[in-house]
Amino acid sequence: MGDDSLTEEDLAQYEFEYFDGRLPGSVPPTEDDEKICRGVLPEAYRFLERQLSKDDGIILIHCFGGIDRTTFLMVYYLKEKYGIGFDAGLAQLRSVRHNALMAVGWENMARRILA
Repeated sequence: MGDDSLTEEDLAQYEFEYFDGRLPGSVPPTEDDEKICRGVLPEAYRFLERQLSKDDGIILIHCFGGIDRTTFLMVYYLKEKYGIGFDAGLAQLRSVRHNALMAVGWENMARRILA
């Protein structure tokens, strides 16, 4: 979550479980951003796996704009869970969100991390 408009109390009131995996938002991303992503993505994946294994299996993945960081996590998930390569995963997501992972430098960073 990159938006501070919701508080932990708000989420608890509605019994949401959440993972606050703040991927950086720099455009273009820096070397430090890449290090942060390499640390956060595996944790986010484990959280998603736990949530999806529950009876309802409903999740929401979102960042501030829902374009770059959200897509990055989703491509990472597709790769880790199903072995879908970067290009195929990105193409699949772009088929429903044409501007996914378009911020300057983000596709290149994702490609390096997911290679």
